[in-house]
Amino acid sequence: MSRKFTDAQRHYRVFEQETITILEALLKWEDKLIGYCIHVVTDHQALEFFKMQDRLSSCQTHWMEYLSRFDYDIQYIWGELNKVGDCLSRYYESDMWYDVYDVSEYANADVQLDPTLNDVPWNRLQEIEDRTVEMHTIRVTEETQQHQSNCLAECQEERDIHTPELAAAPKPVEEAPVADAVTEEDPTVFELRARGEHLVAKLTTNNMFFTDINSGYKHDSLFMKIPKQPDQHTAFTICDQLIWSRN
Repeated sequence: MSRKFTDAQRHYRVFEQETITILEALLKWEDKLIGYCIHVVTDHQALEFFKMQDRLSSCQTHWMEYLSRFDYDIQYIWGELNKVGDCLSRYYESDMWYDVYDVSEYANADVQLDPTLNDVPWNRLQEIEDRTVEMHTIRVTEETQQHQSNCLAECQEERDIHTPELAAAPKPVEEAPVADAVTEEDPTVFELRARGEHLVAKLTTNNMFFTDINSGYKHDSLFMKIPKQPDQHTAFTICDQLIWSRN
């Protein structure tokens, strides 16, 4: 669990900020910690002497009163050996202008322990009365939504970017397939379908259609074999000098 300091809390003294960290944890897990011996491990050595202070501010008095409910001690461990605490203390270090945090994510132990706000530091009190945190959250949320809307409005899809380039590109020239010697000597019907003129167009413009087909057999590498050896090409039938196939 981690919390984010408000602008006023960032001006607290360091040991007060560290104390708020402890208070936030105790407030969150109070029902699980009261009645047990607690070891508070910190990388801030000054906290070890917090219980021994002779003079406390009004705000610190509220904090000490709440801490007196717990059976605890504070143990200092050097920062390089206290990796977990060091990481959590920098949880919000990479804030950006568009980061939005709910009000509940801010530290409010000082307000919870002093609900009358009589002893809260003046800058923190001003922050609470002006609802600075809430207004900041609302403003950042609106700015973020507006920024996202502008980005979506200005966003151009990749296909829209490449469409003019593709339209302007020259069309590739289709090359006629080059058949090898084996295919020319013994082609298949499927291979021959792509060759020659369009028969329907030729039928409508040339009355010599059937005569041309018959004479074309002599130059076709497949059909020139059928009249010579019809018994070896049983899929075809010769009728009126034309080669037929049942489909």
